[in-house]
Order: sequence, then structure tokens, then C-alpha cells
Amino acid sequence: MNWLETQEEDDATVECNHCGREIYEDAEQCPYCQSYQTDEEKHSSSQPKWVILTAVFLLALFAISIVLQLL
Repeated sequence: MNWLETQEEDDATVECNHCGREIYEDAEQCPYCQSYQTDEEKHSSSQPKWVILTAVFLLALFAISIVLQLL
């Protein structure tokens, strides 16, 4: 393996899990948006669980209030 091949391997880039910009593959944190890069983040939803649960709760509450008004 020559110097150029070694340099190309060191410069491998991937997309940031949060902002999508190109960062070094071995970076722990994005230099642009400061988010930490983990394998877990790649598969998670873009919204935190509490936001999703709150939205579901509010929709259920709204549906119940409409049903009670119809009675």
C-alpha cells in the first residue's frame, strides 16, 4: 500500500446523521452542527420520543372531546 492509498483511506467521509453535510468517517462530532455521530442515531426517528408521545396524546384527547360532543 502506498502513501496515496493510505491518505485516501484516512480522508473517507460520510454524511452527518443530523445535518447531512460531509464529515470525516471517524469523527465523533460534526464540526458544523456539533451533533454526536453514533450508529444508534442513524436508525432513530428524527423526532424525540416525547414529541411523538405528546402528539399522540393530544390527538387522542381531541378525538375523545369530539366524540363526547356528539353524544
